[in-house]
Amino acid sequence: MTRARWAEAGALLATALLVLALPQLVYPNFFRIDDAANENLPFYREMGRLWLAGEWPILTTQTFWGGNILVDMVLSPLAPQTIVTSLVAALSGSLFWATQTNAGLNIALTMLGGVWLGRVLGLGPGHRGLLGFLAATHPVFLYFFAASWWNLASAHAWFVVALAALLQLHASMRPATYAGAVGSLCCLMASAGTQPQLAWGVIFAVTLTCDLFEHRRWQRAAVLVSVLVAAILVAALPLMAEYVATAGVHDRPSVVTNSGNFLVPSWGHVVNHFNPLYGTYLRWFDGYRYFPLPLAYATVLSLPVLMLCRRWLPMTGALRIVAVGALLLLLLAFSPQHFGPVRWPLRFLPAWSLLVAALVLAHLAAAPFDLSPQRQRRYLAALVFFACVQLFSADSVVFTADRIGLVMMFLLLGLLPLVALRRGASAQALPVHALACVLAWAILHVTWPTMAYGYWPDPDLPDTIAKPEGAGYTVGLAGFEGSGKASAADLQSGQFLWYGLRSANGYSPVGHVGIREWFPSQSPHGFFHPVRTVRNLTADAGIDGAKVHELFGIGRIFVRARDLSPELDELIESAGLAQRPLDEQRVVLEPRRPPALQGTLSHVSQPGTVRLAQAPRMREEWFDVDAAVAARTLVFARVWWPGYSATLAGQPLPVQPWRGALVRLDLPPGAQGRLHLQYEPVSWRFTRWSPVAGLVLAVGVGLALRRRERE
Repeated sequence: MTRARWAEAGALLATALLVLALPQLVYPNFFRIDDAANENLPFYREMGRLWLAGEWPILTTQTFWGGNILVDMVLSPLAPQTIVTSLVAALSGSLFWATQTNAGLNIALTMLGGVWLGRVLGLGPGHRGLLGFLAATHPVFLYFFAASWWNLASAHAWFVVALAALLQLHASMRPATYAGAVGSLCCLMASAGTQPQLAWGVIFAVTLTCDLFEHRRWQRAAVLVSVLVAAILVAALPLMAEYVATAGVHDRPSVVTNSGNFLVPSWGHVVNHFNPLYGTYLRWFDGYRYFPLPLAYATVLSLPVLMLCRRWLPMTGALRIVAVGALLLLLLAFSPQHFGPVRWPLRFLPAWSLLVAALVLAHLAAAPFDLSPQRQRRYLAALVFFACVQLFSADSVVFTADRIGLVMMFLLLGLLPLVALRRGASAQALPVHALACVLAWAILHVTWPTMAYGYWPDPDLPDTIAKPEGAGYTVGLAGFEGSGKASAADLQSGQFLWYGLRSANGYSPVGHVGIREWFPSQSPHGFFHPVRTVRNLTADAGIDGAKVHELFGIGRIFVRARDLSPELDELIESAGLAQRPLDEQRVVLEPRRPPALQGTLSHVSQPGTVRLAQAPRMREEWFDVDAAVAARTLVFARVWWPGYSATLAGQPLPVQPWRGALVRLDLPPGAQGRLHLQYEPVSWRFTRWSPVAGLVLAVGVGLALRRRERE
């Protein structure tokens, strides 16, 4: 590698470390907020423990799955970043190192992909480095994906790389570029981020169409199609087939509506998008999660290109693909919020903004500009117009110090590109362009309010939290957001997993239809109804007098004291639960006596006739069954999914769901012998060999390309 390449690699690494470090200087908990604290961190550590035990982390041993549609798959257990992060979390037990690993990998990969894309588009080292920086600092990627939605962060990072690899393959049909396109797309498919996958699919369709028009060779089209088919077979099908196969068990809202949808951009945002600070709207919603995000942070330099460009670059080759793809992704960004796989359309914004930034930088690097006095006056008038829009929009309070300061900073950032262009050569203008982007990004961190202060305020909780064996699953029905997380009783239910405490459906009680009946919530993201949930858990299950919490194997329930009532006190008493005050606000409910059964078996209609023999793996258990005169009903504290099977003395035994929620077995009179209960995803029976087929296809096409290259 040449000295120039080493210098570029060093600059890339240093910039990635800067992007990783700066948000945490402002908010130390930046990368462990919201979903990261409730889903990713706890579940990743649990998945890491399963990897170390030699098991596939499709289900875990410590939680009832059911949230966000097969949470284990949504969190992309087989994505490279997830595997590395989960192992770090399991081995270190450190919140800091887990978050640094995940965020660092995704930031570095996104930046690398942006640099590669710039190289494919013919940009010089400085401009392609700036493109990588803009890709890694887009607000949606950095504030939502990397800080909260880790699966989306991984998916977007691989989207950027897979996009560059696809365009590289379009430009050069070589074995190496083909391998890069297939490998990066497999990683994108394994990352389980629907919107980045759809964004790649849109650009793939444009690329395929352009390739057919340019070359009119079906062989080239077949090579491009084989990339998609191979990645689907290797990575997408084994994961997403289970979601399709279990469609009747889970439920997720999918409607065509934008009612009250603050997560879909408005056209007013398009008019106002040239301000990368977006201070007015941020102040209006006063919270990182409740503001309309800027459409084009990464296009901070777009206004001078639109207004001062004398002649646009011809849209040929990769630039044409990027331009058409940007237009289609902008339309997707305005799709309805809950509409199937395109839900939460703001997730398309980082991909859209990356494409626009690539076009802008290509023009800044090569297009001729008209800097006549008349053009410059028009540009300054546009700056003033957008500054006034910022100053007078969103609310009635106008002339405040922070508002005026943001507008003045916007004007400064708008003038910097003009100064750069007046200097003439692109190489001379580049440092000023980079300065404008860095300033915009840095100002975001000191002006945007975030929720980072409300999650994990301590660097690490102590490792001395009591972890009593046999306590059963823990249910957190008392929310204590923003409190000092000093003990397990203060954690949300998903966070219990981080400390090895089994949690009844770690975060969100939606997804599994049967589970949702017992854990009522207000929204698709699990804001519990504590009173209704306590009532359900203490109710009679309608099977031999068993209570619901017994069948679920729940050992502790944390509730707010104000949610209890005399009526609930009677139910709690009759359910065999005792109340233990933690303080003036919190109460813990615990069984008066420990469960007598072992393993996940939580109920036998004739006690003492079924005993745990061994549980060698998370997905299977063996029991010794004694003969009995009457038929017996067995209920296991395992969430029922299609894919459970059982044998008794080697003979198949039907597995049924109990109330659509738990696993149930009915033993006929006189049944005896060794009972084997196991789970295997129902889709594996027809997707087991799909990765092999995908690899065979990819290798075959690669060999064909190599043969043609030699000829």
